Amino acid sequence: INLLHAKGLFAMTNMVVVAPGARSTLKQWPLPYFQEVVERLITHERVTVVLVGDSHDVEVCAAIESLVHSGHVINICNKINQKELAALMTIAPLVITNDSALMHFGHYYGTGVVAIFGPTNAQKYGMRDGRSRIIQSSRACVPCEKSNCPTQRECLYDVRPEDVLPHAIELLRKKHEI
Repeated sequence: INLLHAKGLFAMTNMVVVAPGARSTLKQWPLPYFQEVVERLITHERVTVVLVGDSHDVEVCAAIESLVHSGHVINICNKINQKELAALMTIAPLVITNDSALMHFGHYYGTGVVAIFGPTNAQKYGMRDGRSRIIQSSRACVPCEKSNCPTQRECLYDVRPEDVLPHAIELLRKKHEI
């Protein structure tokens, strides 16, 4: 919790948590798409983006941090524990994530969640309520639930930043109205 205080996160009113990693690369939305969403939210919604994840996500979080040339990205990937992540989720209005544990974590703590699904069954694993949005390709092979992808993850490339942004903005604004 000291790191969250040191970074000033408890005082922020306009923050978005972004969890760009996933245990399986088959479930990971493309890095350039995350980069575009982060840049557009910073520019148009004036948010600070907090990058989170575990030791498997360090590389993707560092890549986003280095690609987004802004003072509005805080990378705390692999620097906080679950208790600190829980504290962060209670104050963040929104988390944008792949189909991952952080999707469930955000939902559990009442954070608005935009979850991007690839080959996994969103009906089975996704959260559906007023504060969650699931975005998934309408490709015929989805959900395939396969561990190998014959189409090179096209289902994830089908979900474009412009498909994610309206949902993120809606939930971000909705949370600020409460």
